[in-house]
Amino acid sequence: MSIFKAYDIRGIYPDDLADELAEKIGTAAAHMLAGRTIVVGRDMRVSSPAIAAAVIRGLTRAGADVVDIGQVTSPMVTFAVAQFAYDGGVMVTASHNPARYAGMKLCRKGAEPVSYDSGIDEIERRVRDDDLPAAPAPGSVTPRDVLPEYLDHLAQAAEGIHDLKLVIDAGNGMAGMLMPRLFERIDAQVVPLYFELDGTFPNHDANPLKPENLADLQERVVDEGADLGIAFDGDGDRVAFVDESGQAVACDITTALIAREVLRTQAGAAIIYDLRSSRAVREEIEACGGVPVISRVGHSYVKRTMRDRDAAFGGELSGHYYFRENFYCDSGAFTLLRVLSLLCREAKPFSQLVAPLQRYHSSGEVNSEVADKDACIEDLARAYACGNAYRLDGLTVDFADWWFNVRPSNTEPVLRLVVEATTRERMETMRDTILARIRRPFAVRRILVPTDFSAFAAQALPYAAAMAEDTGAELHILHVLPTPEMIVQLEAMAPITDMAFIDDLETGAHEQLGKVVPDELRQRVHVVPAIRTGVAFLEIVRYAQEERIDLIVLTTHGRTGLRHALFGSVAEKVVRRALCPVLSIHPRGHEFALP
Repeated sequence: MSIFKAYDIRGIYPDDLADELAEKIGTAAAHMLAGRTIVVGRDMRVSSPAIAAAVIRGLTRAGADVVDIGQVTSPMVTFAVAQFAYDGGVMVTASHNPARYAGMKLCRKGAEPVSYDSGIDEIERRVRDDDLPAAPAPGSVTPRDVLPEYLDHLAQAAEGIHDLKLVIDAGNGMAGMLMPRLFERIDAQVVPLYFELDGTFPNHDANPLKPENLADLQERVVDEGADLGIAFDGDGDRVAFVDESGQAVACDITTALIAREVLRTQAGAAIIYDLRSSRAVREEIEACGGVPVISRVGHSYVKRTMRDRDAAFGGELSGHYYFRENFYCDSGAFTLLRVLSLLCREAKPFSQLVAPLQRYHSSGEVNSEVADKDACIEDLARAYACGNAYRLDGLTVDFADWWFNVRPSNTEPVLRLVVEATTRERMETMRDTILARIRRPFAVRRILVPTDFSAFAAQALPYAAAMAEDTGAELHILHVLPTPEMIVQLEAMAPITDMAFIDDLETGAHEQLGKVVPDELRQRVHVVPAIRTGVAFLEIVRYAQEERIDLIVLTTHGRTGLRHALFGSVAEKVVRRALCPVLSIHPRGHEFALP
């Protein structure tokens, strides 16, 4: 089912995710979590009260007791689970997605995240198979207000904050509930922007990563002469910053800045960053005596790595920031207080604090819709094989003055590209080059050259080799041997007295095949030699289908007939029968005339 994603459950309400399905998910979640007491919270979306009520019905049907903490931010659910030792939690939210979406985020005891491969897959299976047994007696529902304890918890992140003027854009999301209560305790003047809870998002989507959603905040920061601008997403777990001049600060740069602050008091600690982050992040961690640890993209992977390494802090390009003191979880509010503490301690404008970290030029994440994500990634791997590559998440390739990562979306036919370089010109050149390759309508990844070892057939090789070198494609060289039956049929023309000749044909073919492509060319192009036995044109066509060949390159006489019954007619039939494109080379000096 398409609503069961890598990190959460999400779909359009009620088309994909209706109340009845939400109740089934609640029952499945109770069995998956295998706990007695489950926390349920919800955001301000129009659909959230109905979805939350359905989830609670499903949980209690399976015998779980529910602690209903009401309308909260997502970090308040993980806080409640960890702080009060509950067995798990369900947050009803679709985070930053548009208003028509509904969804759920889940966690286990200790606020450990539930991803597809650690529990959502089981929920999907149970719902699909109707494996949803009810308990002999339903569980109970107990309301609880966790906000006072949560505010006490956040207070540990605030240190020496004073005399600041802030513009905060809640995007009509849950931060609009939390911020007024939080800043009753913090010495700062807050200019509120879109604090009214409204799940229709009348002003802009609650996604601070999109530049258009920051426009109002940027303008207001300048108009108010504020020290900092802050933008939250819909459920309050992500945050982005705008400096005093109205310039948006990339989230990976904020990661580097907070890492420096964390390492000031926790020397030698592990710091997690996702693989899309700027080189400046790793460099800053190392310069401050920390241990940089790279992670796959996604909150469940980062949280798992945080726990495995007992990391002090972690950050993602998406604006999720994780702290050991926050149960290894993310929180936009906790992050904000750490940044404000740093700003007051340094007593410098935010732009000056981040300027030394902004030494590289990044494309940001650029999306491209493609038909075959894996094939595109392999094509890029061949094209940039001279770089230092690794495959933690998609493909990352490092060069001296630039690098790129391309990774597949978990839910869409989309590739996500990030390019960073030492100069803007280099970044833009490589970004555009890679995007052109990803988005080209016809991608050549495997080229086939059939050969009968004649000089005539060999004239196709230079054309195919040049294309393979230019595109990074594999170069397949195929020779087709006749079957013994076909050879016997030729005895009238050339009698065969020794049947060992048939075995010798294959041995000789292997030797000749190794000589078709010069050694010098093999160093630049990945060559795949192959031998088949059968009718030549049929085996060429079959091989092209089985090996997913994108282009066949062969020589032809232009007009073929009896005088060129061997390779000429084979080429003609391949042109007619092949399912992939065929490039027909017509060498000079090989014109054909009827007798």
